[in-house]
Amino acid sequence: MPILTLVRHAKSSWKDTSLSDRDRPLNNRGKNSAPIMAERYLSRDLLPDLIISSPAQRALTTARIIAVGIGYDGDNIIQDDSLYFDGSMAMRLVIQNQQEGCEHLMLVGHNPDMTNLLNDLAGYITGNIPTCGIATLHTETPWSNIETAHWRLLDYDYPKKSQQEPKLL
Repeated sequence: MPILTLVRHAKSSWKDTSLSDRDRPLNNRGKNSAPIMAERYLSRDLLPDLIISSPAQRALTTARIIAVGIGYDGDNIIQDDSLYFDGSMAMRLVIQNQQEGCEHLMLVGHNPDMTNLLNDLAGYITGNIPTCGIATLHTETPWSNIETAHWRLLDYDYPKKSQQEPKLL
């Protein structure tokens, strides 16, 4: 049963206007929310076999913070340029190309691609995945058949979500 987790990078800084978009770091709110979201994600017992991240600094830093928080070796995070604003179709190719031995894939990237992919796969869920939002889906279909798969939302969490709300699991 393939499980897919989509993570939008944590809140980034716009303070240094001399930096390229790819080089923008996380701001303090992003640095604070990423470990909190990692802890909340860990409590759901949905740990990935593989993490693939956009190479943009804010996404890669988010991926590393979450990896540390869930006990995943941050050195094993794969960077993939197609997760940097290449669109949800490019992200689908990343998913389709996963080996069957990978049961749980986590992608860390950007909006609007993350929101578009989530809504394409699981039906309309949200108009916007908030920064550091995490959505987890599953299907009974192999990775290679993503286009015909029926995806079901397992969990959807984000920093400002009340912890009193019921979990979807």
